[in-house]
Amino acid sequence: MNPLRWRKMTWVIVLFTVVMAVWIGAGVTSSTACPPGTTNCEAYQVGANIGQGLAVTALLGVWLIGFLVLSIVWFMTKPARRMCPACGHEAKKGQTVCKKCGHDFSRAATGTASASQNGEG
Repeated sequence: MNPLRWRKMTWVIVLFTVVMAVWIGAGVTSSTACPPGTTNCEAYQVGANIGQGLAVTALLGVWLIGFLVLSIVWFMTKPARRMCPACGHEAKKGQTVCKKCGHDFSRAATGTASASQNGEG
């Protein structure tokens, strides 16, 4: 499928995932250097590492929940379309003629039914 023809909701999901990946990556690679004047640098580093781990875990949770919600919205807003059997162009459901090639969906449906009835009799 051509990425330029993706639905808007697909782009929202991709953008959300990229933003969250950058944010999580920044949280993982952030520095926990001991600031000047700290008396117990080792304890500071341990606390900073625990805080960093909690923050990254929280961000992963936010990403998971956001991704699930956006995916549900994506599934519920799926457009009603079908492929034209003659040219492969996408046509809205309910259209009786393909805008690209002029294929008549209703005639093809009734022609197939009458042809199968004639073959049986």
